[in-house]
Amino acid sequence: MAPDTYPRNRVSGDEPTTSRARQVNLLTDKQPIDGSPHVWNFAAMTTFPILRPQEIPLDDRTSCNMFEPNAAKPFVATPAAIEMYSRETILACLQVLQESAVKHGGLDCLQVFESLEKQEKLWFIEDGVITALLPSDD
Repeated sequence: MAPDTYPRNRVSGDEPTTSRARQVNLLTDKQPIDGSPHVWNFAAMTTFPILRPQEIPLDDRTSCNMFEPNAAKPFVATPAAIEMYSRETILACLQVLQESAVKHGGLDCLQVFESLEKQEKLWFIEDGVITALLPSDD
């Protein structure tokens, strides 16, 4: 599999896609991933994920990302991240990142949330697109 190719969509069976086309824009797409009726259950989590300290110092010059989506920099999430953490939790984590970025004058491009209730951490990456994903996402 090419590095920028995502695997076959497990829900629809669509062919592999490239460059994050399979991801969901959480700010504009109000439908569940599979199109079925679904209630997003934010209350299912009893504890909110914790933002882990970033690897580089906050005062490092590369710590300049604000995690602010716009038309040129959309906010997307992988289906697996939405399934594990929920749309509402991911949006709430983005708000935490934005507040932290304002407080510190920017953050590293990789931010990690951790929940004791979940099998995987939730990653946020800003690299032209703001992406919420799991470490296991290809």
